[in-house]
Amino acid sequence: MDFSVESPVSVGLTERFIAYVIDSVMIAILSTVLFWPLSSNITYEGFYVVLFDYLFFLLFSFIYYLLLPLIWKGHTVGKRIMGIRIADVSEEELIMNQIVIRAAFHGALYLVILPLVIWSISSIVNREDKRALHDLASATYVEYSHKK
Repeated sequence: MDFSVESPVSVGLTERFIAYVIDSVMIAILSTVLFWPLSSNITYEGFYVVLFDYLFFLLFSFIYYLLLPLIWKGHTVGKRIMGIRIADVSEEELIMNQIVIRAAFHGALYLVILPLVIWSISSIVNREDKRALHDLASATYVEYSHKK
């Protein structure tokens, strides 16, 4: 990978974020409709297993971010609505390797960050001391500025 290639100015965070939210809603709706009949029957000792929903969501997300930009010349639904697209920095046509790398990074972000956020929130809600993962790792806690 050559990070020294000069690239045109990229689209800002606002447009990307809105496109991402639109795509996330699309993925959530479509993956629920497609995979709910499969995953709703998966239980362990009488409890519904949410992990399978998450895995189906990840799989569908990877496919969504892989196929749509290839088929739709750099667009996803969200990007098309926002009038933006994925483009090659050298202005060549996008190739499969570029899209696979992008989709893999999306998947890695979901696999690593989202579970940590869920775990941290769960920690705050369920622990008696209300400490999140970063509090535990850094031997800190959050208190009110003005003690009651």
